[in-house]
Parts: sequence; C-alpha cells; structure tokens
Amino acid sequence: MKKTLLGIGLMAMACFANAQAPSAAQVTWPGESDIIYDKPDGEDVTDVIGKNFSLIYDSGNLYMQQTYNGIASYVKGADGNLYVLNPIPGYRSNSYLKLEPVGDGRYVAHTPQAIDYDEGDMIYVMRMAVSYDGGSAQVLPDVKEDGTVDTDIYFTYSEGVLRQQRAEGETFGNPKALLGIVLRGGTFLGTGVSELTVMPSPYHLTTLPEGLTPKPYGFDYTTRQNEKLSAQAEVAIDGNTVYISDPENPGKGYWIKGSYADGRIVVEPQYVGADESWGLHYFLVPGKLRQAEDGTHLDLADKIELTFDEAAGTITSADDCLYAITADITGGKLLEAYFHPTYSRVDLKPAVPAAPEFYDVGSYSPSFGREVKFNLPSKDVDGNPISANRLSYRVYMGPESVYTFTTDKYVKLSQPMSLVSYNFSDDYDFPLAYGDYHRFYLYEENVDGLGIQSVYTVDGVTNESGITWWMAATGIGRTDAATVPVRTEYFDLQGRSVSSPRGGLYVVKSTMPDGSVVTRKQVVR
Repeated sequence: MKKTLLGIGLMAMACFANAQAPSAAQVTWPGESDIIYDKPDGEDVTDVIGKNFSLIYDSGNLYMQQTYNGIASYVKGADGNLYVLNPIPGYRSNSYLKLEPVGDGRYVAHTPQAIDYDEGDMIYVMRMAVSYDGGSAQVLPDVKEDGTVDTDIYFTYSEGVLRQQRAEGETFGNPKALLGIVLRGGTFLGTGVSELTVMPSPYHLTTLPEGLTPKPYGFDYTTRQNEKLSAQAEVAIDGNTVYISDPENPGKGYWIKGSYADGRIVVEPQYVGADESWGLHYFLVPGKLRQAEDGTHLDLADKIELTFDEAAGTITSADDCLYAITADITGGKLLEAYFHPTYSRVDLKPAVPAAPEFYDVGSYSPSFGREVKFNLPSKDVDGNPISANRLSYRVYMGPESVYTFTTDKYVKLSQPMSLVSYNFSDDYDFPLAYGDYHRFYLYEENVDGLGIQSVYTVDGVTNESGITWWMAATGIGRTDAATVPVRTEYFDLQGRSVSSPRGGLYVVKSTMPDGSVVTRKQVVR
C-alpha cells in the first residue's frame, strides 16, 4: 500500500547553518570498497527495536523528533565487533556501522565510516557537533580545543541493550554530538541521530495456529484520498477467534486477530509487524469517523465491530469504521488508514487469469537496470476475483524464451527464479506490490521486446493468460506523456514533506499519470 510517514511532535531547535569545516581535511575518508554491505560472520540479532532522537534540517531550521519502535538489527561479530544495520533511521543504506570493543562493555564507532554510494557521491556516517550561536544552530565536524577533529562515538552494551553514550555536557533531548550523514569533506546532509538505542523487542507477531488454513477473500476499502480500492486478503476462523491478513503488508504473512461470536468480529488495538519502507514497527488501532461543524474527524476507538455472514462469505463494517495504521499502540503517529473495510470470499476454483498490463518500462541505467511497472490483475478473464496466493507471473525476452532471474544479478535471491508469485518481494529488486500494481528491476541493457504472462494454479490445474508485450520500437515508457510526472514531491529522510528543498539528501516521489509512484533518493546541493 502507499507509504506516507506523517512526522509529528517535531520541535524546532533553532535556525540552522551548515558549512564544510576546514579541519575536516585532517580526516581519513574511506572509499567505496570499505562499505560493509555483506552481513559479517556472527550472531544476527533481529528481535529488537530502536529508539532515538532524530535531527532533521528543513527550510532553514533544525528539528528534533523522538522515535520509538524503529526497525533495528545488529550482528555480534565473530571478530568481537558489533555491526549495526542501517544505523541512521530513515536512511536505508543496507550497510553496517562497525563498533569496536574498548573494554568494560563499551564500544566505539570510529568515524567517518562509508555507508553508501549515491549517483557519484560517497555517503558517510560521521560524528558531528551541534553548537548554538545567537539563536542559530550549526552542525559541523566536532573540533576539539587543540584543533583536532573528534571522530569517535561511544556506546555501552549490557543485557542486550546497545546505547549511544551522551557527550560531555549533553542532557536528555539536547544533543551536543550526533551521528550525522555527510558527504566527503564533512558537509552535513540534513539528518542525524543522537541517543541511538537498540533493545529487545517487547512485541510478538500474531501467528496462525498450526493446521489452520485461511481462505482467500477480496478486500475493498476507501483511502484517505477518497479512492475506492480493492486488494487481496485471507481470513481464518478458529473457534471464537478470527484471523484477518494485514492490509498494509499482505505478502509478509502478518495477521490481525479478532474475537468472534454471534456473527460479530471485534477488533481491538494490536501490534502487527515491521515495515521496511517506514523503518518502523506498526500497529492497527480501530477508529471511527466523526462529523462536526468544522469537518470530518478521525477518532481512535477501543474497538470496532465487523459483521460476518458466513453463509454469504462477507465481512462488512459500518460506514464510519476504519483501520488506523500507527507507529505506536496509542495511535500517536498515523501512517495509513483504511476506511469502511469490507471482505468477500473468493470462489476457489480453476480459472483463466486476466492478462497483465504494462504501465511503463524505464530506460536502462548501469547502476539500477531498468524499472518495469505493470498491473497483475487478481481477476479472471470474466472479471471475477481470484486468489492472489495462487497467482504468479512469467517474464519473456522472446516468444519462446522465459526469462530467469539469476542470483548473480539479483543478489537478494537464494536461487534462480523464473516464476514470480504475486506477493513476492525482496524489498530491493522486487518492491512490495501496491495491490495489483507490481514492479521489478531488469538488468538487461538491450531489450527489443518484453513479455509478461499471468499464471494461476488451483487444485493442481494451471491456467495461463496470453502474453502481454512491450516493444522497444513503440517508445512506450520512454518519451511519451505517460512518463511525465503529474506531481513531484520532496520528503526528508523522516518522511516529512519539504516544499523548497535546500542542501541535503531527500526522497523524491513522482506521481505518474496512471497513478503509480516512482521513488528515488537525490542529493540537493
């Protein structure tokens, strides 16, 4: 589903000034080969959450936001080091920050450390100093009294809790030193973190009881933008408990649990799972719409009731009901909302799937390949809903040539793949689907024609759609009006909209005429 991170609770600290410090020339800057992309040998610790103070530069001000329930993980290295994955919240470098032991449960991050390479620019994590002069804040390399640059950040590690130590003179929420994202030379890119803490997670996923088999359902809802959309869902009943697949990430196997009696399903606030796009663990909190003189308001609720007609295979809600997807159990940060959720059971039987439809095939880039965007309908040729869990697609590079995604080009795959399931995602070359809207990246420079075919298997019977072709000679996906964005938006690394981007690193979201959204990172100088 669409990802929109609404930053709230931000505190403007002061006017911001940033410049490259001459003393940064003393620093040794690692190269691209020093980036730790491969997971180091050791114990992978993933059942943890992160919290921190994030600092963000926007429109001449420096803001601070306290974040809880962030996605976090680290490796207890066989070499004795700790390696923190994606150390700066909101910036998914998919690389590690190395912490070296110094004794007595203390570790140090020697910076700058290279964490990413972006369109010709090396990206680093570096200790930076926050200072204030006449109401203006500056974020620069941390220069000591003797003129040398302090580049070390210290941590403690005890009983499974990794905690960034405060610098001298720091108090809670008033950082003096931080881990900042910078370019070579020390130019601050507008985001950093202080009081970084990684601790054991108190949350637990809802799982289906062993032997319980869910049934496929169609899921209809209305978005915050008043769009009426459809998606796939699954429902399972176990006595007085109902399990409904998570609407936000249906392909990840997350479940919502409700109590069931007398044709009523009661859903209460609960933990759901983790979303890599937000970098957060998230929750489902029931809500109600309230009409007032000044407009419509969204109120959180202790519960909502859904009506379940088992004979008809429908689950319905009142018009004012909704699922709120939030970043904490109290609903303090709204991430997404699903208004008037309703479900209808899918008749599971062999069917001929509808053929895919191309949205766009992008131009080739040596670094990123070419992006392929298409619609994979979860319907048969007669327009009836079919089960997405039994729907897949094949890619063709010629009339008889089924394309195989190999592990040398697709580094997140554990084995070659020529049949891709509807819900498959590696969060990299195969991003999570947005309903029937799918994407993947093709690492082939010379492509004259590209085909996609739907494949549907039920009860051992496999039916295939016709092959839909994109031909390079037509120019589709290159220069026609369909590839010109109708809206371009800039967001900082915490997901907040920025009207006038200045120097720093931003996420650029381009909305295309077909409603699809293309997201990329961009350094604005």
